[in-house]
Amino acid sequence: MSTPIVKFGPLKNTKLFKEIEIAGHKLDNRLVFCPTSRKRAAPGFFPSNLQHKYYKDRSTKGSLVIVESTFANIEAGVNNFFPSIYTDKHAEGYKVIADSIHANGGIAALQLHQLGRVANPAKNKELNLPFLGVSTKYLSDASKKAAIDSGNELRMMTTEEVKLQQDKYVAACKRAIQISGFDFVEIHY
Repeated sequence: MSTPIVKFGPLKNTKLFKEIEIAGHKLDNRLVFCPTSRKRAAPGFFPSNLQHKYYKDRSTKGSLVIVESTFANIEAGVNNFFPSIYTDKHAEGYKVIADSIHANGGIAALQLHQLGRVANPAKNKELNLPFLGVSTKYLSDASKKAAIDSGNELRMMTTEEVKLQQDKYVAACKRAIQISGFDFVEIHY
């Protein structure tokens, strides 16, 4: 069995620093600022000034910035300090962030997600929300204990609840593009 020969050289000779076009948006290189959950949302799951500064400071001309995990809705689970875009008011808060990325010459994307079994069962209970997942399998023993202690045990979503989640994702995508001004939406499910 022969060992393949790997040639190493300067990165400047690779495609990494070459321009690329994605859906009509030109990137100066193929480096992407990936979503990083910073847990800096304001009360009510609103985008905060800390998030605004964070993304403004990391966007540059021709860059793609994917803004952190954002709830498409709260019915599928919440956690403290995570942002959401389930209302127009949330989307208006994100507009400030998307506008800053654009002002720096960057391209803005928003990552949508739902927590499901990773949610905080006590926080869900506080908001009168069930602790839902696609199954009743807990993430860990600690998650199971937290659910039992809070009186909000994990329940599998019904088919109707799954369909409702799909509709809420579509609505969140529309808000992200039409109100916030994001160029792309990444769905993390």
